[in-house]
Amino acid sequence: IYDLSTYGNTSMWLVGIRIAGGTNYKVYYNSVSISDSIGNPASGMVSSCLNISVAATNIDIRNNIFSNRRLGGTSPKNYAIHSPNTTTFLAIDNNDYWTTGAVLGYFGADIATLTDWRTATGQDINSISDDPHFMSDTDLHIDPSFSTVCDNGVSIAAVTTDIDGDTRSATTPDLGADEYNCGTATFQLSVNVFDGWNMVSIPGLHPTDQNVSTWWQYRDLGA
Repeated sequence: IYDLSTYGNTSMWLVGIRIAGGTNYKVYYNSVSISDSIGNPASGMVSSCLNISVAATNIDIRNNIFSNRRLGGTSPKNYAIHSPNTTTFLAIDNNDYWTTGAVLGYFGADIATLTDWRTATGQDINSISDDPHFMSDTDLHIDPSFSTVCDNGVSIAAVTTDIDGDTRSATTPDLGADEYNCGTATFQLSVNVFDGWNMVSIPGLHPTDQNVSTWWQYRDLGA
């Protein structure tokens, strides 16, 4: 879900997914991105990737990416998730909540950090708050140079493929709509080990620094 935009209104919020009430909803493997610029200069314009508008029960929310990078306005409320504290969760975990601004979520009151969100809900222990690195604002595939959401999901038997029809990992699926190649590669390494210490440098990718080289040390201990 992407390319959402409004001028900004205090009573009509910009929302990616809205649950108006009810019970037993399953919200799995969604990628929701809000990245527009607010035209309204008023303070506190609200937007939310996931909005639960009234009391709801037994909601299962797992393996999603909720990214809200809305710009403009004055101190906008860029929520990843907004819910009354009367909502009950059958499960809520393994999500990525990424926002800009002073708030992360709302659970009866504004919540600033993932740690505070965990305290308020008593769940989401395996969730993260990191930039998912979408390819662009209109392409929510994941940039394979980064591994922020790679392998951070939990297996859900009912969902076996991603939005492209690619097979989901049965053990460590990726968060969001896109199951992607996390950059893992295998290769054969041949080293002639001589008596004494030997060192080999192999340039490779690192989640935060692509210029890191990895070193191994070998020692021939003799007969």
